[in-house]
Amino acid sequence: MKRVILQENMIDDNELVIFEAGIPYAVVDNAITNENEMIIPLKDIWVEFEIIEEGAE
Repeated sequence: MKRVILQENMIDDNELVIFEAGIPYAVVDNAITNENEMIIPLKDIWVEFEIIEEGAE
């Protein structure tokens, strides 16, 4: 399974944090989802992030 870890918080136009830095979000269909069911495709993430492969050994 792939997970994305953001290097900084993603903040919306209202200055609210929508995705938190340092939390591993599961990648499903090339997108991540937060606890409020907001879905962001990987190509639309506007902060630096790292993709981690879990169980790839």
